[in-house]
Amino acid sequence: MELAPRARAVCTRCHALIAVGPGHGQDAPLCFAITGLMLSVPAVLLPFASASELGNQRTSRLLTGVAQLLAGGIPSLSLLVLLCGALLPAALLVIFVTIYAPFRFGSRWRIPPALVRAARMLTRWAFPEVQILGVVVGAIKLGSLVHMTMGPGFWCYCGMTAMLLLTSHCFKYSWPGPADPTAGQDEENGLAGSSAEWFGSRARSTCAALAVTAFVMLFPAQLYPVLTTDASGQHRTDTILSGALGLGQQGLWSLAAIVFTASILIPTLKLGGLAWLLFTPPNPDPAQARRLTLLYRSIALIGRWSMLDVFLGGFLVGLVKFGHFANIEARGGLIAFAAVVILTVWATETFDPQEIWTERDRPPPPHDR
Repeated sequence: MELAPRARAVCTRCHALIAVGPGHGQDAPLCFAITGLMLSVPAVLLPFASASELGNQRTSRLLTGVAQLLAGGIPSLSLLVLLCGALLPAALLVIFVTIYAPFRFGSRWRIPPALVRAARMLTRWAFPEVQILGVVVGAIKLGSLVHMTMGPGFWCYCGMTAMLLLTSHCFKYSWPGPADPTAGQDEENGLAGSSAEWFGSRARSTCAALAVTAFVMLFPAQLYPVLTTDASGQHRTDTILSGALGLGQQGLWSLAAIVFTASILIPTLKLGGLAWLLFTPPNPDPAQARRLTLLYRSIALIGRWSMLDVFLGGFLVGLVKFGHFANIEARGGLIAFAAVVILTVWATETFDPQEIWTERDRPPPPHDR
């Protein structure tokens, strides 16, 4: 059954949004994806931002921070910024074009389930909108110290991100083919009945292990320095908290609130929410099950924004290289914090929200006689 334009289909039990009727036309997803893919090329090649002070000028591109992190001896952080900020968004746009283009030209090509699963996975791990916020925070922070100019590469990157978000929204609720190719795969793969129970238990255990690891890593992430700044002969070492307080001391209280929320409050709330989901007794009543489902959706929605500090650090390290005048370097605390972000996002994706409801539907185990 096709939904009317912009009509919404909602689950009657948990009130989760299932589908939305078409709102942009059948060709819109392909147009969005192609436009985003075209914008990704100048976003990489053109100047991203420039800073100048006392005759010294520095211009960075999208991948300059990645190169500086690698040169600074932090290859893991360099790879993470490269993947989540550049490669995965571009790969996701390529997948969207591959999915939607054949149907636009009349092909009856069936979407491979593996391609759909890859698109779903990449939408969870591509964070271009978070990188934009990190760049904006960094530009405003540096704007009080040096003359900042955003280059054409940044605006192309913003356009690419907008196109990617629009395509992802269409892909989530609108399929180019007659049906979701992955629908019913759990039954085909034998994940029904007792196998599904075992799979759910394993997923819950994995989620718990990842959450505990993230909780342990949260302490070095908050206590160890994330950035060191050498400016005009003065040396400053910042943790996440001191960096937020430093923004406040500069009068940038709104930015300080953003950094504090994304880097301290959100990871803590995510771990607390995951603990609540994991330790809630089985068979909750429908009202509590709806609250738990809303909690899970909230955790999944806000989790990616914790990457703000990682992208902010990459942007500052790539741009502020003025020799003896000013220099910013990343430190080990940023690696620990990036690990917290990845582990919490991974734990959220591992948790199966259907368990909240399927526990109520499973028959009680037979009693031993």
